[in-house]
Amino acid sequence: MSRLLFVSEKLPLPDHASGDLRFFSLLKILTAISQVHLSIFGWPAQKAKLKETKFNHYQSLLSKHGIHLHLGHIPALLRQGNWEIIAFEFYHTARPEWIIEARYHNPQAKLVIDSVDVHFKRLHEKAKITGNRKDFEQAEKTRKEEVLAYNRADFILAVTEADQKHINHYLPKAKIALVPNIHRIHSPDLKPPENTCRLVFVGGFQHSPNIDAVLYFCREILPRIALRIPVETYIIGSNPPPEICNLHSDTIIVTGHVEDTLPYLKRSHISIAPLRYGAGMKGKIGEAMAAGLPVVTTSVGAEGFGFTPGKHILIGDTPEVFAKHIVNLYKDPILHETIRLAGWNFIRKRYSEESLRPQVIKTFESILASQPKPLPWRERLTKSLQIEYERHLAWRFRT
Repeated sequence: MSRLLFVSEKLPLPDHASGDLRFFSLLKILTAISQVHLSIFGWPAQKAKLKETKFNHYQSLLSKHGIHLHLGHIPALLRQGNWEIIAFEFYHTARPEWIIEARYHNPQAKLVIDSVDVHFKRLHEKAKITGNRKDFEQAEKTRKEEVLAYNRADFILAVTEADQKHINHYLPKAKIALVPNIHRIHSPDLKPPENTCRLVFVGGFQHSPNIDAVLYFCREILPRIALRIPVETYIIGSNPPPEICNLHSDTIIVTGHVEDTLPYLKRSHISIAPLRYGAGMKGKIGEAMAAGLPVVTTSVGAEGFGFTPGKHILIGDTPEVFAKHIVNLYKDPILHETIRLAGWNFIRKRYSEESLRPQVIKTFESILASQPKPLPWRERLTKSLQIEYERHLAWRFRT
């Protein structure tokens, strides 16, 4: 059985974020064809934040599904030399020194970078909205770093075709495979309140598109809705900054992090995702649909899923249209039922673990069968000299 090593900063917390659920599901699926190892280098900070009991719970979850966890020791693992695939979650995890270590000791291994989303694309869209020169500079700096990292890999994983095309624009010869978001499917039954339209937004606020989306919704869209129907909005997500916390009122409930979003989804009428910029697939949309909720979003939010607007989802790119969709869904029970069940079936058939398992396995089997890039001779020579120095000379200066 082949040996796969994944490198990430943190343990995946599949009940906390859609990206973590995708990563965890990917690891779990691949145990069917490979011995899967995960090494995390940011574990001390994560363990301190989660506390030992929770950290141990997520460790056990990996072990339960046959995934071997290593806390750090990444250079030592790379020097083992017997990996068929070495994969990095996010471009910034693929440190140049680790790439060299991996190539030098594992010339047979295929190096993979999971983009998760194309960071510079998201940052550039943000800059176009803010018009801030520093935002444009940050987007360009990230683009150079991200493209350079992808160019070192043998394969890149993209979540959407749009992200794939964006990477190929800068790297036309790059080999890119699609691994979309993977969702847990729940019963589509809902129990919202009877006399008020309850809206729900889910998203961590360490992610700037979510801050922008909530502020935009509360300033531009919500007042239009409140003129026509009774409405309350639940804003759910970790690390809300002061400008989000200050929105809290009798009709806008800012919860912060919750252990389980499902009860909040089940007690709502509509999920909202008023995103104005972003990249990759928006997990909040798939998560809501997998629970049976209808979703109102923007063109940015719907990107990558393959929805038919008006059938699976409602799209409003202006405050007026967004508000109109919410009012219509609340007032028209037949429309509400039709949209929500169409969305639920769409996610179930295309983005459940069961439906995506064959695609993931086929993708990694093709990666295993491919030929890796060689380590450039200058880097190989430098690494050889470094090893010889450590082996024969460095010890003299330590005594």
